[in-house]
Amino acid sequence: MRWMLTYLLIGMLAASQAQSITDSVYNLPLAEKVALSSVKTRIHYPLVRSKNLNDFLKEVSGVYVRNYGAGQLASLTVRGTSAAQSDLLWNGIKLNSPSLGQVDASLFSLGMTDRFEINGTSQAGNIGGSFNMAAMAEVDSAASLETEITYGSFNTVRAFAKAHMGNGKVAGGTRVSYMQSDNNYNFRNTYKPGNPKEELTNAKVQLLHLMQEIGGAVDGHNSLFFTFWLSDAQRQIPPVISKPVGKESQDDYSIRNMLSWKAKYGKITTGITSAFLYDVIRYRNPEITLDEKSIMQAFRNNFAFTCDSLRKFSVTVEAGYDFERAVIPSYRMVRQRHIGKLVAGVKYTPLKQLVVQVKLRQSIYDKVLSPFAPLLTVSYKDEFYDGHKVSLTANASRAFRFPTLNDLYWVPGGNPDLKPEKGWDGELSARYAYKYYFSFTATGFTKYITNWIQWTSNGSYWEPRNVKRVFTRGVELQAWACTQSIGRFSAMFVVNYTYTRATNLDPLSPYDLSLNKQLIYVPLHQVKGSAQFYYRKFYLKAVNTFTDAVFITTDNSQALKGYYLLDLEVGKDFEIRDKYELGVSFRANNVTNRQYQNVAQRPMPGVNFEGTLKFRFNQ
Repeated sequence: MRWMLTYLLIGMLAASQAQSITDSVYNLPLAEKVALSSVKTRIHYPLVRSKNLNDFLKEVSGVYVRNYGAGQLASLTVRGTSAAQSDLLWNGIKLNSPSLGQVDASLFSLGMTDRFEINGTSQAGNIGGSFNMAAMAEVDSAASLETEITYGSFNTVRAFAKAHMGNGKVAGGTRVSYMQSDNNYNFRNTYKPGNPKEELTNAKVQLLHLMQEIGGAVDGHNSLFFTFWLSDAQRQIPPVISKPVGKESQDDYSIRNMLSWKAKYGKITTGITSAFLYDVIRYRNPEITLDEKSIMQAFRNNFAFTCDSLRKFSVTVEAGYDFERAVIPSYRMVRQRHIGKLVAGVKYTPLKQLVVQVKLRQSIYDKVLSPFAPLLTVSYKDEFYDGHKVSLTANASRAFRFPTLNDLYWVPGGNPDLKPEKGWDGELSARYAYKYYFSFTATGFTKYITNWIQWTSNGSYWEPRNVKRVFTRGVELQAWACTQSIGRFSAMFVVNYTYTRATNLDPLSPYDLSLNKQLIYVPLHQVKGSAQFYYRKFYLKAVNTFTDAVFITTDNSQALKGYYLLDLEVGKDFEIRDKYELGVSFRANNVTNRQYQNVAQRPMPGVNFEGTLKFRFNQ
């Protein structure tokens, strides 16, 4: 235990940087400006709203995205944990599949959200982190329209449109996003002698999103908002490079409805959010005459109450109830469960610069209680001289994750006796900023996870078991800088660095060589940097990313090579009579034509190009 506490202390003291994963906030308003950390920049950050969420995160954040190919499955991993151990939220509502426990980030369009928040610390119900897609629900008296269309290599077409209108009492908006691609790019087949060049087959992708939002002010204290979200995806699944032909395909269909009520009476704020999620996955494999449809349903409800009337204290109470239901052929019967949660918190502000917060969290699924999960956060913020700002944040928490329905009920192999995964989480973060021109953040983190659920072979089939402990630790660094305008010239620079050490503390058998080895698909180093230059509404952007090698075997005997990627983009914005804006851009991705794999035997595209035309109207 002593060595574990020593590592915990070292991991927390290793911090000294700018924006970390924790509390990273990306605002995506109509003007397409991004706020990195809490300091808003005055520089345009060109975004293509029809891009998938995973492409956005690969460019601007320190999150590791595990991608099976262009348009294919993309999972998000935080600080060495698995994809199922982190949550993707929509206005605080969990979108993770009840059966799989994770989400496919390639199925979400950036245009369906206005604000994206990343938290690397454990929450109640997950032991990795969380990603929240938040809509900017407002009742205003404005009208706006934005559209964009992109065409690129491999017959790729992306389009996005958003219309918004309000009269001060009622406001509504419609969003549409569409993407299709043949994805028939060339790659080097490293499985064959001589690494011949081949073309990817059976890889077409089509994705459609439609979202309708409407809301209004009931009176001076209450507001009500409703959102309907439809997504429909058809994807062919290309074969691995060791297999010459494949004909697999998968359709993903989702309907999401959300009703949100918010009220504010003086220093009391309260709200209820309810959502019904309906997901269908249809998988086809003609080679084994398989055509299978799975249906997942979830009814999720969150309640929050905050009272700030106690001088230096504020009290928060949160409650939630989820009902999950799955109709999946491999379960052999309909499975369902009820999950409840209760959170009580107190925030104490003894000084203007100092905040101490304590939360106590408890959940239950069916009749199984979760581990008790307290959270302690201490933060200090101060502006000490003419725009120089410094902040320090430390937190420690206990977290848990319930098994998925697949873990419990899959036939054969499901294990109804699985225990919840448990974890301890520690973090120390320091940040320095100067006005709107510079910010630097360093964060040291550590996670200790027990009862880790892993599917292992028992000789005749695979089954999940609570088989190991995992220890992750590392450092996240981010710095960004904006120049003052020199004439009509300005520039912005952003750098992210992530170091993640994630090791297994328990061998599965006497012959298992995974003890103290790095977990598979967790890069030790990641570096992402961008430089953007602006002159007379022209801009040039260079995006650089380096991903270290990842191991693909638990004994670390085999690995995928690390790779460096360079993307270049040039564009210009035109303003017409203050109300209209037209934008034109051209982008080259993977300029060096690097041949690489993010997942074993799943090649990624080489050099490719795309051009984008945007139009925007505001009144």
